[in-house]
Amino acid sequence: MDAMVSSRSELKPREAGGRLAHIDAIRAIAALLVVVMHCAALEEFAASTSWLAQAANVLDFGRIGVVLFFGVSGFVIPASLISGEHPGTFWVRRFFRLYPAYWFSIALVLLTQWLFWTRSFSLHQILLNLTMLQNFLHAENLQGVYWTLKLELVFYVGCYLLFMVGLLERTALLAALSLLLTMIFVCYLDFYQGPLGFSRSIVRAIGLPSGSVAHAVSTGDNHPIPGLLNMNWGYFCAYFSMMFFGAVLRRWHDGDAGRVAQVLLSIVGVIWVVVLPMWGWYAFRASHVIDTVTVFAPCALALALFLVLINWIRVRSRVMAAIGLVSYSLYLLHPIVIDAIVWGGKRTGGTLDSSFVAFVLVCTLLSIGAAAACYLAIERSSIATGRSLARRLNSGLLPLGARR
Repeated sequence: MDAMVSSRSELKPREAGGRLAHIDAIRAIAALLVVVMHCAALEEFAASTSWLAQAANVLDFGRIGVVLFFGVSGFVIPASLISGEHPGTFWVRRFFRLYPAYWFSIALVLLTQWLFWTRSFSLHQILLNLTMLQNFLHAENLQGVYWTLKLELVFYVGCYLLFMVGLLERTALLAALSLLLTMIFVCYLDFYQGPLGFSRSIVRAIGLPSGSVAHAVSTGDNHPIPGLLNMNWGYFCAYFSMMFFGAVLRRWHDGDAGRVAQVLLSIVGVIWVVVLPMWGWYAFRASHVIDTVTVFAPCALALALFLVLINWIRVRSRVMAAIGLVSYSLYLLHPIVIDAIVWGGKRTGGTLDSSFVAFVLVCTLLSIGAAAACYLAIERSSIATGRSLARRLNSGLLPLGARR
């Protein structure tokens, strides 16, 4: 996800001195939450009594981390589309930030899956995964964490199109999109877990299928195509809402958000942080089914945490900033590291369930080491290449069309 790799050099020059340095720490927190979640999801720790494992599963640390990344992406990416620059520079920078490290992770996945578990993949699946568009082409991800990348790409395309037609600067429009997407998520939430049932009534009234298609659960890849009423579509709307929320919040910070945008964004925040928790508590009291809370609580917690870390508790630790710098590689590579540790434990006949905290610590440290190596060997040079090509494109040395 580009939220993990966008450096502060992409921010406005007046902000490059450190006012937004805490964004790196948010990336680090998000990545570490995802690592902990994937450790807790191992079957070896299914019965763990560790407070950390239980908290990770109940609160869904992984979803909290992903939503934090999406919020940061919204906060950073639209600001990198600058009037006067060649519009192609946006895609040049995005390509060289995302794809080289992504392709390297694919190579490692193929190698380790074959070495550890003798698992192989079809050439068709591998080739489609190389595009990062595999979910749109009905192919499964080679690695589970890749599912978020398609949402980032959709957000980039959306921002780019809004930029090209001159609407990306309409902050009130972005806030309205965030509110609209939030309300669509609420409708999905009500359809599946809500106590009111108004969404089911609407579905029946307009004649949409409410049986097998509506309740079909997509693959672990969160495939975006099948089943319009699939709850994954609801989550997608929630994620895009968070991205546009981050974009408007950035404009608000810059003093570029008007009163209408501020009011709309405040409404979105109140819905997520106040209304939905109250609704979830009411639903839980009525049904005693914890899913009514856990289905949306991670998103609500993530947005609340995002607001706190952006506005009030600005973490500026050098260590966290360094982890944030390599957070994209950390996100891509940590499942491979976890696989290697699990495989090594089974080969030596050891057990992993003795100390969950110790296991997380080992996985985290080794994953950060692998991420740092990937950043130094691949990301740093590819980012520099993207910047160099973008400068040449802006200067007219690469004739790829006219400037906007």
